[in-house]
Amino acid sequence: LQHHRANARVVALEFLVAQADPPFPANILVLSTDAGHRVRRALVLALTEKPHPAHFPVLLRMTGDTWSDADPSHNEADTYPIAREAVAALAVYAPLSDEIGDHLIELATTTPDRALSQKCVQVAACYGSLAIRMKIRAMIGDRERGWLRLDALDALVFAEMIEPEVLKPFTAERIMK
Repeated sequence: LQHHRANARVVALEFLVAQADPPFPANILVLSTDAGHRVRRALVLALTEKPHPAHFPVLLRMTGDTWSDADPSHNEADTYPIAREAVAALAVYAPLSDEIGDHLIELATTTPDRALSQKCVQVAACYGSLAIRMKIRAMIGDRERGWLRLDALDALVFAEMIEPEVLKPFTAERIMK
């Protein structure tokens, strides 16, 4: 895990997590801040495959990972695959607290990666509380949010549970306008 080559660290990580039962030891979890994106990506995969409450803070920290696989020479927008995978992995720890839901909403509103933003509101809508779903509903009415308005609506539509309070503003008259 201390090798100077990232690919060697990935191989060591994959070997060790295949043999280990959760929770993983600190020397594995600390790889969430490794300089190599392949190492961090392998760690997110390992944490997803072997969930444990001790892994939750590491996954939460990794939702802010800003390594992008976009090609700057082609002027591509930033995409954050490690953060996306970490957000998706949080679903295992449902129900999510309001603090975590707020974190996901904040990330959704600040990231330039639309797919990450979509994943954040989806996870928050599906696994957050009524209060979080109400905040997501409020995003729909905020004209300054752009595409995030549509993504928030989409997240609520596909949430496994939706309370009547969340649907209250969606009257037949409003829908028919």
